[in-house]
Amino acid sequence: MSHSADKYGVVIIGSGPVGPLASSCFSKWGYKIKHIDKRPLPTKTGRAGGIQLCSLELLRNMDLKRNIMAREPARAYDVAFWNPLPDDTHSPTLLHQGHTEKGFIKELAKHGTTVDRPTVLGFKHDGKDNAYPVEVTLRDLDTNIVQV
Repeated sequence: MSHSADKYGVVIIGSGPVGPLASSCFSKWGYKIKHIDKRPLPTKTGRAGGIQLCSLELLRNMDLKRNIMAREPARAYDVAFWNPLPDDTHSPTLLHQGHTEKGFIKELAKHGTTVDRPTVLGFKHDGKDNAYPVEVTLRDLDTNIVQV
């Protein structure tokens, strides 16, 4: 079964955690986003568990840090700094990647963007439509419905 979908300004592939960060940026800037991931669920077991200082600064500037810190990550004071103040932003945090992803996905929902799971895709650039030059084909792995 196949049906035609809307046109999107940006298609994001992958949801953890860089994909949702990119989606969040584009959503806040007013782009219509199609965000897909081939995994049926967010990360359940640990992968990349640390968030570096420059990333925390970026998250703070994007007003996303609150969602991440709400998960009460471990804080690594003795890696390179020792300053155990409650509001310290100069130490890395240790947090399960799934929690980081959930924080981003929660923020995406505020801007009307969701992550479609599980989805595989193909794409082509045929140059026929200058405004939307890339055609993306999606297939829901659960329902087998194809979307162009």
